[in-house]
Amino acid sequence: MPKCQACGEQWGWFDALKVSFKRLTGKECATCGEIQYPTYRDIKIGMVGILIVSAFILLRPLIDISTVATITIGILLATIMIFMIPYSVQLSNKHEPLW
Repeated sequence: MPKCQACGEQWGWFDALKVSFKRLTGKECATCGEIQYPTYRDIKIGMVGILIVSAFILLRPLIDISTVATITIGILLATIMIFMIPYSVQLSNKHEPLW
């Protein structure tokens, strides 16, 4: 779980999930009140996850998998990614540009 860069307080699972979706605005630390942002590395990891799911959907005709199986596997992959996000998030005091 991520730790606040200002006070060192460890964040809970749900707060870590929220900050991962608040790239531009960040999230306030409940302990010290400092705004924390996900790092650039976290954004890259999220983009790779989206690319994997997208590639799977686009390659479906070549693999010859049914539509129901594709939807089921896509939902399963997305769910696994969402549950894993809070464990990989790192926080920063500064809003880092994407490039």
